[in-house]
Amino acid sequence: MSTGRGVALTVLLVVSLCFNICFIIGFARTRSVLKQLRTDEGRIHLIARQLNLSVEQEAQFVRLRAELQKEMDRYQRENASEIDAFWAEMSKDNPDMEKIKALLHASAGKREALRLVTIEYMREAFPLLTPEQRKALARMIRERSFFKQL
Repeated sequence: MSTGRGVALTVLLVVSLCFNICFIIGFARTRSVLKQLRTDEGRIHLIARQLNLSVEQEAQFVRLRAELQKEMDRYQRENASEIDAFWAEMSKDNPDMEKIKALLHASAGKREALRLVTIEYMREAFPLLTPEQRKALARMIRERSFFKQL
């Protein structure tokens, strides 16, 4: 009877050890992916893997993303006061909806211009891809960005 318990205990310990090893491997892989998502180049690399991009395609995507990021940074710098005013109003106990609407209306044209710049970069990126890659990238963009509202 005690031999059966010893075998059962050994089996349970081995199974537990296997689960722990699988957990550690999963944790390490997830941590590695999360670390990549913190940088633009890391995100581009993950997208490149998902789309099965060639080295040349990935290099072009990195270049395009860097150029787009400069445009986005410029937008943030040029509109920092309006963005700050919006969030300051939103943070109040009783935000003034008329002021919020006015701030949104004042920056609508600038946001639209940034969207158009982004679309131009997408128009430059899409021809670099195969039809299947274009469909996959379009699906990714649609699921993860403000373009899903179009």
